[in-house]
Amino acid sequence: MPFHSHRGVSKRIEDAKERERIREIIRGLAVPEEMGLIVRTAAWHCSKEDLERDIRFLLHQWKLIKKRFEVRESPALIHEEFGIVLRMIRDVFNDRFHGVTIDSPEEYRKAIRYVNATVPQLAQKIHNYKGDTPLFVLKNIERDLERIFDAHAPLKSGGSLVIEQTEALVSIDVNTGKFTGKTSLEDTAFKTNCEAAREITKQLRLRDLGGIIIIDFIDMDSPDHRRQVLRILEDNLRRDRAKTSVLNISQLGLVEMTRQRMRKSLHTTNTQPCVYCSGKGSIKSNFRIAIDALHKIETMVKNHKNLHVECTVTPEVAEILLKSTGTMVKGVEKKYKCKISILVDTSLQPEEMRLKRVLDKRKFAWLTG
Repeated sequence: MPFHSHRGVSKRIEDAKERERIREIIRGLAVPEEMGLIVRTAAWHCSKEDLERDIRFLLHQWKLIKKRFEVRESPALIHEEFGIVLRMIRDVFNDRFHGVTIDSPEEYRKAIRYVNATVPQLAQKIHNYKGDTPLFVLKNIERDLERIFDAHAPLKSGGSLVIEQTEALVSIDVNTGKFTGKTSLEDTAFKTNCEAAREITKQLRLRDLGGIIIIDFIDMDSPDHRRQVLRILEDNLRRDRAKTSVLNISQLGLVEMTRQRMRKSLHTTNTQPCVYCSGKGSIKSNFRIAIDALHKIETMVKNHKNLHVECTVTPEVAEILLKSTGTMVKGVEKKYKCKISILVDTSLQPEEMRLKRVLDKRKFAWLTG
């Protein structure tokens, strides 16, 4: 960190011995006095040589930035953040991974250059895919991506998670589904909750969910079972780069937790409000739309006599107006001495309707609902 002399270790490295080992290493690193540094979680168990190599790379980057600043005329770009591939390699990739496969020749070359400059021993794990079948199709990633946008996340046992994102919080409901277990309801609930705890941590990372998260586990009577489920959840959250905080399971089986917002959620960045429901998540029933149409017709005709009103709606709403509420239509006609014609337009949106007032066989006004 230029212009900042602080030197520290990420709070997510909680092991006291490991923190002291890293502190001892950074005390001996050749870092200019006017610069500081923070050792990230990825440095866990890294050797002194690894950290020295990383420091050399960062110092080289800083020299390039200063040089560009000195020679380029403003406005000019002197540095930009890594793309998603290099960010992933920098922040996540380590020797625990089997490898990284990249289908873009350009991104592959960038990745190799970066890895050779920072952790050359991992360069052999970077692979360039050259096959004809798209990589996402070959590895079934397209299918998995589609599942991320589904509120339901299946569990191998037959149960499922129902994940709902709102303005205030994220709710996750655990369901047993077809899974019934072999011994008792308590056994079924415990096994499903254990599986759900592991899957929840995965879904939080995949969907980039953050903020307040409420998990509704299946009720368990055993305090020991509750503790085990909570332990599984906390153990799996340790892999998460985002900071998390978890409270105990309540008597109702609810777990309140928070997860640091690293970025906007996948749902937010990849979806838009529904053109039918405007983001509400539901639309009026056809019966409700039919009743609304009658109310609008009444508003049109109540101060006029002998009006002819044409009401154009979807086929489903038209059927209700002509059958289920047919007597109501007749009642409006009789009460206001008007004529109501029900027309159908298959191109209308579910809640859309058109009301047209006809006087002396000429069209005088339009009212769109």
